[in-house]
Amino acid sequence: MSSYSVAVAMAIAIMCSSCVSSGVMSQRRTPSPDASLELEIYSRLQNDAGDHFSALAVEVTDGVATVYGVVGNPSERARALAVVQSTEGVKRVIDRLR
Repeated sequence: MSSYSVAVAMAIAIMCSSCVSSGVMSQRRTPSPDASLELEIYSRLQNDAGDHFSALAVEVTDGVATVYGVVGNPSERARALAVVQSTEGVKRVIDRLR
Protein backbone atom coordinates (compact mmCIF):
# COMPACT_ATOMS: atom_id res chain seq x y z
CA MET A 1 0.00 0.00 0.00
CA SER A 2 1.41 3.41 -0.89
CA SER A 3 2.03 6.07 1.71
CA TYR A 4 -0.78 8.13 0.11
CA SER A 5 -3.26 5.27 0.60
CA VAL A 6 -2.19 4.87 4.21
CA ALA A 7 -2.61 8.59 4.83
CA VAL A 8 -6.10 8.60 3.28
CA ALA A 9 -7.11 5.52 5.28
CA MET A 10 -5.86 7.14 8.50
CA ALA A 11 -7.71 10.39 7.74
CA ILE A 12 -10.95 8.50 7.11
CA ALA A 13 -10.51 6.51 10.33
CA ILE A 14 -9.92 9.68 12.33
CA MET A 15 -12.97 11.40 10.82
CA CYS A 16 -15.19 8.40 11.50
CA SER A 17 -14.00 8.02 15.08
CA SER A 18 -14.63 11.71 15.75
CA CYS A 19 -18.14 11.41 14.29
CA VAL A 20 -18.93 8.47 16.54
CA SER A 21 -17.44 10.05 19.66
CA SER A 22 -19.25 13.34 19.07
CA GLY A 23 -22.53 11.54 18.57
CA VAL A 24 -23.03 12.72 14.99
CA MET A 25 -23.48 9.18 13.69
CA SER A 26 -25.58 8.06 16.65
CA GLN A 27 -28.12 10.87 16.49
CA ARG A 28 -31.52 9.74 15.37
CA ARG A 29 -33.57 12.05 13.31
CA THR A 30 -36.87 12.78 14.90
CA PRO A 31 -39.76 13.72 12.66
CA SER A 32 -40.69 17.37 12.57
CA PRO A 33 -43.83 18.34 14.50
CA ASP A 34 -45.67 18.79 11.19
CA ALA A 35 -44.60 15.34 9.93
CA SER A 36 -45.68 13.77 13.21
CA LEU A 37 -49.00 15.57 12.97
CA GLU A 38 -49.52 14.29 9.41
CA LEU A 39 -48.93 10.73 10.59
CA GLU A 40 -51.39 11.19 13.43
CA ILE A 41 -54.03 12.57 11.06
CA TYR A 42 -53.58 9.68 8.60
CA SER A 43 -53.88 7.21 11.46
CA ARG A 44 -57.04 8.83 12.77
CA LEU A 45 -58.62 8.99 9.32
CA GLN A 46 -57.82 5.31 8.75
CA ASN A 47 -59.22 4.32 12.16
CA ASP A 48 -62.35 6.43 11.67
CA ALA A 49 -63.51 5.33 8.26
CA GLY A 50 -61.04 2.81 6.89
CA ASP A 51 -61.16 2.63 3.12
CA HIS A 52 -63.46 5.63 2.75
CA PHE A 53 -60.65 8.03 3.63
CA SER A 54 -57.67 6.04 2.35
CA ALA A 55 -57.39 8.15 -0.83
CA LEU A 56 -57.20 11.46 1.02
CA ALA A 57 -53.94 13.36 1.25
CA VAL A 58 -52.92 15.69 4.05
CA GLU A 59 -50.14 18.26 4.20
CA VAL A 60 -49.32 20.08 7.42
CA THR A 61 -47.32 23.31 7.58
CA ASP A 62 -46.94 25.12 10.88
CA GLY A 63 -49.95 23.27 12.28
CA VAL A 64 -52.20 24.17 9.34
CA ALA A 65 -53.57 20.99 7.75
CA THR A 66 -54.61 21.01 4.09
CA VAL A 67 -56.80 18.08 3.10
CA TYR A 68 -56.93 16.94 -0.55
CA GLY A 69 -58.90 14.22 -2.30
CA VAL A 70 -62.31 13.07 -3.35
CA VAL A 71 -65.11 12.12 -0.97
CA GLY A 72 -68.36 10.41 -1.84
CA ASN A 73 -70.84 12.82 -0.29
CA PRO A 74 -71.20 15.89 1.94
CA SER A 75 -71.39 13.84 5.14
CA GLU A 76 -68.06 12.12 4.35
CA ARG A 77 -66.53 15.54 3.71
CA ALA A 78 -67.81 16.85 7.04
CA ARG A 79 -66.58 13.75 8.88
CA ALA A 80 -63.10 13.86 7.33
CA LEU A 81 -62.71 17.55 8.14
CA ALA A 82 -63.97 16.97 11.69
CA VAL A 83 -61.41 14.20 12.24
CA VAL A 84 -58.60 16.44 11.00
CA GLN A 85 -59.76 19.48 13.00
CA SER A 86 -60.08 17.47 16.20
CA THR A 87 -56.51 16.20 15.99
CA GLU A 88 -54.44 17.72 18.76
CA GLY A 89 -51.95 20.21 17.32
CA VAL A 90 -54.02 21.21 14.28
CA LYS A 91 -54.49 24.97 14.33
CA ARG A 92 -56.57 25.29 11.18
CA VAL A 93 -57.87 23.10 8.35
CA ILE A 94 -57.91 24.06 4.68
CA ASP A 95 -60.52 22.09 2.73
CA ARG A 96 -59.39 21.08 -0.76
CA LEU A 97 -61.75 18.12 -0.96
CA ARG A 98 -63.86 17.48 -4.03
